[in-house]
Formats: sequence, structure tokens, C-alpha cells
Amino acid sequence: MSQVQFSLATKSIAATIGFSLLVLLNGCVGSIDADYDKLGLVSVSGAVTLDGQPLPNAVVKFESSDGTFCYGQTNASGVYTLKLNSEKMGVIPGEKIVRISTTASTGEEEGQAGEEDPDAKASAQAKKELVPDCYHKKSKLTATVTTSDSSFNFDLKSDCSVTGRT
Repeated sequence: MSQVQFSLATKSIAATIGFSLLVLLNGCVGSIDADYDKLGLVSVSGAVTLDGQPLPNAVVKFESSDGTFCYGQTNASGVYTLKLNSEKMGVIPGEKIVRISTTASTGEEEGQAGEEDPDAKASAQAKKELVPDCYHKKSKLTATVTTSDSSFNFDLKSDCSVTGRT
């Protein structure tokens, strides 16, 4: 057998093995069907203002002590509704640290812009943070999500004089 034939045979075998492994792994993983009913999700919404004015296009995150979080984005009126993930609305009840930022990302728009649009990425990176660090990086905002308490409005101040829910 010539070296060219050996090389082609080796590549063919490697491709077959690789494909077989891919099929096996895919079969083992299967689809993940989340049972959201067991989480006891609470619908959470509210409004965010900065110095008395609605804060549009701000990302609101309710972060648990384990680092997991739910998120939402304010509309033009500063109103938000939180999501557990891109498929399900709601928040797992409990104590949360609240982080609000005009430069943070929900991660959903990145899938839309993707790698192909460097102008969109540059635009996102050039966004100016309107919210003081005391409400996002070093946030002291907290919320206790319960089935009876699911509306959270935040009136932020540029001088950080308000560090709680309104």
C-alpha cells in the first residue's frame, strides 16, 4: 500500500471513529427537560429610576448567595420583569443582592449580534455606565423574594444616598 493510500485510509478511520463518538455522546446526553414547577418560581417585576427619572435599558439582576441570578432589562419607562433564563420567567424565592447596570448584558442580545458584527460589540463596549458602582459592582441593594412580595421598585440616586428599595 502506498503512503497516499495509507494516509487516506487513516483519515477515513479517524473520521469514522470521531463520528461514532459524537453519535454516542449525543445519545448519552439526551435532551434536558427542566421541571420548573419544583423551583417555586415567583413572578418579579418593578421599576427603576435614577434621580427620579425612569432608567431605560438597564439590566437588573437578582443574585443569590451561590452566584446564580435572574435577570431582566428595563424598558423606556424603567419597568422590568425578571427571568430565570431565556426560556422561563420568574425568580427562585429567597434573599438576593440586586445589581443594576446600564452596561451589563443579559447575554441574550449577544446571541443575536454574534461574532459577525464587530460594530455591535464595539458599540456595547463604548456604552457609558449611568449607574453608580454602589448599585452594581459594590451593590448594597437587597431584596427578599417571597410569594407575597414580588414587586420591587428602586429609586437610585447619583450620590448613592438611597441604598434600598422604595
